[in-house]
Parts: sequence; C-alpha cells; structure tokens
Amino acid sequence: MITIKKYFSSSLLRKNISFTFLRQLLVAIAQFFLIIIIAREFGPEGNGIYVMAILVPTMMVNFFNLGIGHASIYFISTKYFSNDQVLTKNILLALIISLIATILVLPLIFFKGNEIFPGIPLDFIYVGFICFPLSLMSIFLASILQGQENFNAYNLTEAIPPYVHLCGILIAIYFFEAGVLGVLLSYFFSQAMALIIVLFLIKPFKILKNKKKNISLKEYSKKSIGFGFKIHFSN
Repeated sequence: MITIKKYFSSSLLRKNISFTFLRQLLVAIAQFFLIIIIAREFGPEGNGIYVMAILVPTMMVNFFNLGIGHASIYFISTKYFSNDQVLTKNILLALIISLIATILVLPLIFFKGNEIFPGIPLDFIYVGFICFPLSLMSIFLASILQGQENFNAYNLTEAIPPYVHLCGILIAIYFFEAGVLGVLLSYFFSQAMALIIVLFLIKPFKILKNKKKNISLKEYSKKSIGFGFKIHFSN
C-alpha cells in the first residue's frame, strides 16, 4: 500500500499537481464562505453591488494583461530572457499599462458611471477600480515564479489572498460594523497583500544582483506582447 509520504516524494510532477489541487480547493472554500457571509449580511442588493464593484478590476485585468504573463513564463522557462530582464520590464509594463488603462477607463466611469452602473454608488466602483493596478502587477510578477517552476511559491500567492479577504470581511462586518464599502476595502487590502507576497517570494533584490545585459523596453514589449497577444485573445 502506497503511503502518503511515498506518494508525494515519488514524483515532482505529482507533488506539484497535488499541491495545485489543494490550493484550488482551499481557494474554493474561502470563496464559498465569502459568498455566504456577504449574501447573509447584505442580501441580494448588497451582494450585487459588491460583485459589480470587483467586476471592474477583474474585467480590466482580463483585457489589459495582453498575455504578458504567459509570455513571461515562456521567456524564463526557455531562458530567452533572464530573470532580471523579465522582472524589470514587467514592472515597467505594468505601470505603463495601468496608466493607459486609467486614462481610458476613469473618465468613462466619471462621466458615464451612473448609466453603466445604475443604482450603484460610484464610490464603490472607484474602490474596485484602484485594485486594478495591484492585480495587474501581481499577475505580471507571479509569472516569474511559474517560469522558474516554483509552483509551491506560486500556489501561496494564489491561496493566501482569499483568506486575507475573508478575515478582512469578518473584521469589517463584525468588529467595525462596516457595510459593503468595508468589504470592498478588505478586497483592496487582499490585493495589496497578494502583491507583497509575490515580491517577497520572487526575491527581487537577489534577482537584480545577478543582472545581465540590459535590453530596451521597446524590444521586450514587442516580443512579449507579440507572443502573449496570440495566447491572450485565443482564450
């Protein structure tokens, strides 16, 4: 009979798959309790406001990531670009894309927000909106861990934020008696924590110590977006 220890030690691939499955299960459990608590405390209306508010950064990330994360995984795993090149250029791209997205989307929310989101206070939409740069940066940097095949670290970046969000909601509701805005602020805090965790795990200062030949942002962007664009829009 195969023991649990032998099961996990017999194959690195099996180990990675097992921990990935465990991460997905833990995230699903956290999200289940999130849905239950929000629906119970705020009803359908409050739950709808929360969902619409976090839908804004979610859709923006899905649209504006341009497949750069997928390209980064390929570049690092094949050593097409070095870790420090991907790190520095992904940070710059995340900042530039966030700025462009803000210029495009923020005026739309300001002038047409009441028509696009009828019945939803725009303050909630703005709180959701400011989560976008954090989420985008986290995705771009977490792709470095995937490219390094450091799946244990990557799983942590995915598993911890939902529980930070869950704990934040419990504190906001039951200790501070905050409403939906408190829940959204908890979501913002969880996204900020996700970025902090990613930065801690990729060890950026260690990567930059082994800095190799620099490349231009234009060259990296052209190859990264060109490669990632095909994958992004095929999904």
